[in-house]
Amino acid sequence: MPPLKVKTLAGAFHRDELAIPAELVVIPDFGDASADFYAMLVDRRIMRLHNSYRAVRNNENGQGDFLNYFYHTENTAHISRNCFVKVYKKPQA
Repeated sequence: MPPLKVKTLAGAFHRDELAIPAELVVIPDFGDASADFYAMLVDRRIMRLHNSYRAVRNNENGQGDFLNYFYHTENTAHISRNCFVKVYKKPQA
């Protein structure tokens, strides 16, 4: 990018164009990872949850004259190996 364009974008009216569009998501912990890990910068497309099983079952009750429906679902997570991941860890003292 030419220096003139960088200086123009750095002006007061274009500060939002300089920032990387990122979404901050706070999670309580990183599961069983070490306490030294404190942040991750990842591409939004790294993980997706797919509904891999859906079934509706019914149960008729002739004595009470009603019908129960049961909805069963199962999800499968897909983690892409083609997306950017940067893990931040506390420096060793």
